[in-house]
Amino acid sequence: MLYTYKHINHDFEKIQKYIEHLVLNVWCKPNGNFLINKLHPDFVPIVNGVNPRYLKNPIKNVYRICNGLLPAQLLKLRNGFLANNSIEELCMGMGTPLLYSEIYTIRPALKRQLELFFKNLYSKVPQIIAFKKVCGEIDDYYDKLVDTNEKCPFCGINDILTPKHSKRDALDHYLPKDIYPFNSVNPNNLAPICKTCNSSYKGTNSPIRDNIGVRRKAFYPFAKKAVKLEFKAKFNCTSILKMKKEDVELKITNSRYKEQIETWDSLFGIKERYAIKLSSKDARGWLNTMLIDFKINPKTKYKSFAKKMEYYENNPMEDNNFLRVTYFNACKQMGVFN
Repeated sequence: MLYTYKHINHDFEKIQKYIEHLVLNVWCKPNGNFLINKLHPDFVPIVNGVNPRYLKNPIKNVYRICNGLLPAQLLKLRNGFLANNSIEELCMGMGTPLLYSEIYTIRPALKRQLELFFKNLYSKVPQIIAFKKVCGEIDDYYDKLVDTNEKCPFCGINDILTPKHSKRDALDHYLPKDIYPFNSVNPNNLAPICKTCNSSYKGTNSPIRDNIGVRRKAFYPFAKKAVKLEFKAKFNCTSILKMKKEDVELKITNSRYKEQIETWDSLFGIKERYAIKLSSKDARGWLNTMLIDFKINPKTKYKSFAKKMEYYENNPMEDNNFLRVTYFNACKQMGVFN
């Protein structure tokens, strides 16, 4: 990732606290018949204020199923909740997540009811007034997250819709909600993402498991500090004006985060997309602008080049500057400026 999101204080975060109480203190500790007052008191008006099939019915159905589970099965659910909501630790390769497919082996009906509950909790419930009165607007939460950022952190090349727009981009479930239960409204698992990264590349792929289910490390979208990455390109062509993406040899490195970089590339097609950008008309436009400046000021061209490169390096997220640096360094290596 090119940068990470900073956590914000928002009422939307309350919903995860209510879900934690529901799972750990109600479902995993069933005792007698279900009563609404078993829920967190601030969650009750939300549950009562929406269509029963969204929350109340699946809550009661899951409770009924849990009442018939063995202690070891309830413990598995409890540990699964804790693991699936430890997003940063899972990205670091720590902990063992619980999958819906594993819950199916406990009780198929339990999987179905949990899927129904957590799907509606994210897609339906936040639009209802009863939820908004307690937890605020999800769109407002999104706006505050992206307020100071206009580029998608997952690719760095596409704009992301900001509070200036009447619409918003998706809040991506970094750990896909169709694979991992319990975290569909966890703010640590919801990150604004551009349409290309979300729909065209990542989709429902998991950052912490590859296509055959092997665990892997991944960047955490809310890490306190973004990882510093080094980009190097080599252009294997005779004419830079006729360069194609296949001519771009790109390396993205940080010795401590090799696996995370590989996951990032796998999820979002990073090297392919950057190679396309470096061989595009936009890149040739960067070069033409630089060469025109050289012709106008031939005596100071190297000094001017150094100043521009310094600016690009200090403002990497502005106008694809991190790729401009990579591009011009490769041009220089190729002898374009001799």
